[in-house]
Amino acid sequence: MKLICTILMFIFLQNLQVNAEEYKVTRIDSEGLMPSNLVYKIYQDSKGFIWFGTMYGLYRYDGVNYFSYRYNPFDSSSIGNDDVISIYEDSKGFLWFGTYLGGVSRYDSKTSTFTRFINSDNPNSI
Repeated sequence: MKLICTILMFIFLQNLQVNAEEYKVTRIDSEGLMPSNLVYKIYQDSKGFIWFGTMYGLYRYDGVNYFSYRYNPFDSSSIGNDDVISIYEDSKGFLWFGTYLGGVSRYDSKTSTFTRFINSDNPNSI
């Protein structure tokens, strides 16, 4: 019985080692590019972009550059609020961003614009 357990443990550890080699971790330097290290959500979309939802805006990383998306009260195609707390991608490739007190915003990558969805009963809620 001990021999069987030893063999099974050896096989398990071999598989674990192979799976661990599939992942490569790389540090992304964002110093000076994002105004805060307070990141609520990190999401990699189907195109490979990495999105960061922060207290001070939404940021997209393409592997080289950062792009910021900030709330602009005078631009209805901007994100609903800078305080981005959730990120989701639907089956059609639209990205959805939940914001604190700014509702939900859908990003259209073809036009680089946002559509805001706010609870009409309470415009300050999500």
